Amino acid sequence: MADSLQRGQRFGLPGGGSLLLEIGLHGSIAQYVRAALFVIDRGRMGSAPPSAIVSHRDLRALDGAISYDSVGQGRFRVDLERIGDRIERMVLALWVTEAARRTATHLAQLDEMSVALVGPGNARLAIYALPGSELGRESAVVLGEVYLKSGKWRFRADGSGFLGGLPSMASRLKLPNDVVPHLDGAQGPTPAPPPSGPAPTGAPDGSAWGSGHVTLPRDWPGGVKPHKIPAALLPAVGRVEVQTKEGQRHGGTAFAITPGGVMLTCHHVVEDAAAMSVTFRGTHSARRAEVLVSDAHADLALIRLADPWGVEHWLRLKVSHTPPDLGDEVGLVGYPLGTAMGSEITFSRGVINSVRTPDGLRILQIDAGAAPGSSGGPLFMRDTGEVIGVLSSGLQPTGGMHANFAVDVHEMRRLGWLPH
Repeated sequence: MADSLQRGQRFGLPGGGSLLLEIGLHGSIAQYVRAALFVIDRGRMGSAPPSAIVSHRDLRALDGAISYDSVGQGRFRVDLERIGDRIERMVLALWVTEAARRTATHLAQLDEMSVALVGPGNARLAIYALPGSELGRESAVVLGEVYLKSGKWRFRADGSGFLGGLPSMASRLKLPNDVVPHLDGAQGPTPAPPPSGPAPTGAPDGSAWGSGHVTLPRDWPGGVKPHKIPAALLPAVGRVEVQTKEGQRHGGTAFAITPGGVMLTCHHVVEDAAAMSVTFRGTHSARRAEVLVSDAHADLALIRLADPWGVEHWLRLKVSHTPPDLGDEVGLVGYPLGTAMGSEITFSRGVINSVRTPDGLRILQIDAGAAPGSSGGPLFMRDTGEVIGVLSSGLQPTGGMHANFAVDVHEMRRLGWLPH
């Protein structure tokens, strides 16, 4: 029976013969994950780039002593006898493609990633399985390394992650800049294009700002459902500051929906942005953001924090087949009135008074209080904290009637921003 390795554990390999490293990926984002084996010459670790890289782009190295094929989810075959003692180690790494990372796909969204060590005669020697839950916002990881010590080959289970994805890992391995796009280049699956449907029309000329397709996390941060609402939700909600092309400034609200820093807000908050930043509660540092995709009709936009660090807190969207209904108790948080109200977040609560469908758009009418600046804020179920809508607009009270409106998050599916 194969040994089950833990992070940091070392395993002695049998002498001579072949070694097969079989990659295992389990989870909805497996198709966006790539693997490579970085070959390091003796005495060159950390001082020079790898002498060879074997991956889906370059299938062989050292006259075929190391090779890759796409059987299963990828496997590397190494002839340890032919390698001799010139090679000191081989670093096995996984990463999310840059195209997918841009839409905030992270390795934490995998259920598990693993490598099985298979010896001569297809003998299964050991397996190292790394659950995605052990990672945070990393989008690249060194899964393990095969190394030579005292004339014997060994394997070390690793698990070191890189927040900046393949570029950060490449920098650590001293890879030349042009190697990154080559390694990450298209062969095999790339992020699926949005399904056919209404085209986003957010740009000033009526064209789309861009294309958006986001993979949502499977669970709350840390896998722990919030027990104190709204307090547990607040760290994921940010104050948006926009400078327009005309030099004017205005604000709004946005909230993180993935660990990679993709945030949901309103189209009208970001439509004329020449520059934009997001500041989270309890911090004083504004983080630059950019628009991924925006739709004027739905008044929804996906923005992304422009740095590679992602977020530690995000909100879950309620995108099940059971939509919210009349009388559901809801909460709303945001940054109303900008500087006039200060930089503190505001919470209000109410119920869903009506569900309207103007021009086919599903709108939730609520009596929770809001004001300009709250636009883009999350409307959530008060019992679970799950987000059901994005605050978009409101009416001035007349005759005692208070009405604000939120776009149902199910509209994201219609726009093709979420998988069906």
